[in-house]
Amino acid sequence: MAIKDLIYGSDVDMVAEQELFRKASEIKTLLETERGRKALSGIFTKDDKFLELFLGESTRTDLTFTNAVEELGGRLHPRLWKFSSMAKGEPMSSLTHFCEGVRYQGLIMRHDGEEAEALMREALATRNKKNYQIRFINAGMGNKEHPLQKLKDTFTIQELFSNELLHGPQTNNPLRILFCGDVAYSRTIHSLLAVGGIAQYGAKIWMTSPEDNQLPDSIRQALLKHRVEFSELHVPLKDAIESAQPHILYLSRFQFNLRKEWGGRSQEEKNKYEAWYANMVGVTQEVLNIAPPFMKILHPLPQGPELPKRVEDNSRAAYNQQQGNGVPIAMALLIMMFAPNTDLHLLHQDKHVVTVHARTDGGTFSMPSEIGNISRLCICQGGCGNHTGQCTAVESKISGTWGFVSENDFQSITGKGKVFCPQCRPH
Repeated sequence: MAIKDLIYGSDVDMVAEQELFRKASEIKTLLETERGRKALSGIFTKDDKFLELFLGESTRTDLTFTNAVEELGGRLHPRLWKFSSMAKGEPMSSLTHFCEGVRYQGLIMRHDGEEAEALMREALATRNKKNYQIRFINAGMGNKEHPLQKLKDTFTIQELFSNELLHGPQTNNPLRILFCGDVAYSRTIHSLLAVGGIAQYGAKIWMTSPEDNQLPDSIRQALLKHRVEFSELHVPLKDAIESAQPHILYLSRFQFNLRKEWGGRSQEEKNKYEAWYANMVGVTQEVLNIAPPFMKILHPLPQGPELPKRVEDNSRAAYNQQQGNGVPIAMALLIMMFAPNTDLHLLHQDKHVVTVHARTDGGTFSMPSEIGNISRLCICQGGCGNHTGQCTAVESKISGTWGFVSENDFQSITGKGKVFCPQCRPH
């Protein structure tokens, strides 16, 4: 299953999303061992190049993609927008021609301006018109969507509350999620609320924010059109929690960087507003005291005063787990976009070591062998007169000779061709 581009959350349907999550879980396991990381590093080559172009700072998103590409064995070239030819007025179509010409596999773009969506559409139109091979990833588009964050958030929620997310509607216990904070400008909240977001799993949604901080009407209308059950509140966080009794409290900081009206204001004014904002929608000790014990707190980070540092020691804090899922999710996405035929199970298996016993004129000797160095298995299941049951002979990819492994090791080897070994071959 392949993904062509990731511009909107809806570009990955529920089936593809669950496949991506399965791959991310396997990747997390592989990353825990040196052998697994070595296996992952062979999926891409140094010829697999990616351009990362950011207008808008984001340390986490930048490092997430940098680490994801490097772990897979590819190369990522990061560029800040202000140092790019785009800052000189170059059209997006021209950059697309250039990327194709120098054989970039993908362009990862983040843009905080209102023109972000139009630029991405221009790139797609140029690619499609010229039938280019380059793919595009939205790493944050104005105040619209941040689909990678949406994938990371949903994956984390599934790790925390899989039954409620996947089976809640059938068991009358659907996931309850409370979004709190800057619902007007938080693209991470918008991504989870958009078509293809958390609502497709039947989640019940609450939102609370200051009175003058309203959900964009386009998202509200989309929720109504798809008959999504949601409640908009404008009350302090503790009151919203008492109403919703949420499984997930999803916080967001106030998005000064996306608001033109805050561009020329002093830091003192911003600090004063943040203090007021945190008093209404922040996690205080009173909030923690009344929150249900099962509730988990997520935040896309970096946090402001709405999420004090002391909260990370509370058992409800899950945002570090959320943050840690960024690289495996990005790796899974890159694999589904650029190496869709990769079988992570076989990849993991190929680095597993088994003991092969070989017979020579001098007797029998044993040696370790990675499963990846085994080319074929014996197909004989008895009847040749040499053994009863399944023959456990394997052929070495390196030497072309045959040896034998234990029954357990033989059963663990999959994805190999099967023939009769020399001993079992009919004469």
